[in-house]
Amino acid sequence: MKKSMTVLIVSVLLLAAPAFGGQLVKNQVSGGANWVAHLNFERLAKSQLGQLIRSELAKEGLEEQLQGFKTIFSFHPIDDIRGVTIYGAGSDREKAVALFDGNFDKEKLVAFVQMNPRYEQIKHGHVDVHTWVDENKKDPNGPDQRMY
Repeated sequence: MKKSMTVLIVSVLLLAAPAFGGQLVKNQVSGGANWVAHLNFERLAKSQLGQLIRSELAKEGLEEQLQGFKTIFSFHPIDDIRGVTIYGAGSDREKAVALFDGNFDKEKLVAFVQMNPRYEQIKHGHVDVHTWVDENKKDPNGPDQRMY
């Protein structure tokens, strides 16, 4: 099943050219970024490729898992995400930024990350930045992996 999921993801990336470049909000991307990728999920979902992917997910029984994900996190990864923008400077993926545009239950997501014992809320102008330590990425020889 892992192999079929990898093939599915690669197929999406190679064949979904019409979905790229949709609703990119340029002022959300750092001026220091030297690469950016954007995927408009709404356009992808309406395309023939998107419909094919959805039917393959149903055949693999993954739709039920996605519904379980929605129960826990308050959003469906396919139905509720409109777009994703990823950008960075250089090749270090640990320093990349991913922005998700969609329908989310903010209070539920914030409550979820607040369960982390190293959670902090930082004010940045009119924006609340939520940060926590990813316990699954602890390096005993290095700094903790802080998420934002």
